[in-house]
Amino acid sequence: MSENSSLLSRYLYDGLRTEILFHAVKLNIVDHLLKEPMSVKDLAQTIQAHPPSLDRFLRYLVLFGIIECKDGIFSVTSLGSLLSEDHEEGVKYQYLMVSNYAMKAAQHLDHTIRTGGVALEHALGMQVFDYMKQHPEDNELFLKMVKKHSKMFARQLLSVYDFSPFKHIVDVGGADGALLIEILKSTPNAQGTLFDLLPVAEEAAKMIAENKLSERCKTAGGSFFDSLPVVGDCYILKHVLHDWNDEKCEQILRNVGKSMAPESKLLIMESILAPVDYVFQMIDFMMWIQTDGKERSISDFETLLKSADFKISRLITIPPGKYTIIETVLNK
Repeated sequence: MSENSSLLSRYLYDGLRTEILFHAVKLNIVDHLLKEPMSVKDLAQTIQAHPPSLDRFLRYLVLFGIIECKDGIFSVTSLGSLLSEDHEEGVKYQYLMVSNYAMKAAQHLDHTIRTGGVALEHALGMQVFDYMKQHPEDNELFLKMVKKHSKMFARQLLSVYDFSPFKHIVDVGGADGALLIEILKSTPNAQGTLFDLLPVAEEAAKMIAENKLSERCKTAGGSFFDSLPVVGDCYILKHVLHDWNDEKCEQILRNVGKSMAPESKLLIMESILAPVDYVFQMIDFMMWIQTDGKERSISDFETLLKSADFKISRLITIPPGKYTIIETVLNK
């Protein structure tokens, strides 16, 4: 087989590898083996599986370096441990979400190419956020993924950005509040408001109360496509804009801008798209087929922000370098 043929063969089977890892996560194989390395027979009994079929399935996980086998006992590798429930990066939930949505959307890519429509909307018959409202189990997976990521992200963020000058921090599209909670814990003199859709904001209020921050942190329900009912001196948009196309993003930014005082700052926290970054190019593809969103280059952000009367004041890389704080102010 030629080098080119070999490369195309790997591309052909990459989707199958994703599905194998998805089902390993779905069956909680890594979590069970982290608790106790087991034989095929014991693991099959634990997860109620057909032993010969499970044995064959585990071979592929060994091939991918997720687990290893010694004397008939399977255990988890350091790579495989990233797929556990307890791992802080929430990779387990990323696999569940990608397989549930991105892989489904990819099967309808021709619809997007031919019509410009959103592949996942074509597959589901509705927008993904509306679909999750009707499927609480999927919404729960999404919120778990966000919560896991936000806790780790907050630690990285707070190592490079000082929130102490701000009196009122507004997290726009703040989901369950995990990020805002960590920011307020590190900034005891600041007040906070979490703004999101009403059902999301109501759930966030419970988490805020659990962290004993209800006196300093309130929630507000609504859509960032309408208006923001709160005024702060610091606004956060974390991983919000990549969900939407430029037209929708301009609408979001203008609504935030209407709520801002002249000296307020808007912190946009996103990945910066580079042409040679394979992972983020694939995330860009995933956003396109799921929501008509996109990852953006610095040039893209400059153009978008200018259209909404903002300008960039500085860029701050969040370690280990996957994300960037785009600190912006009103350009008026």
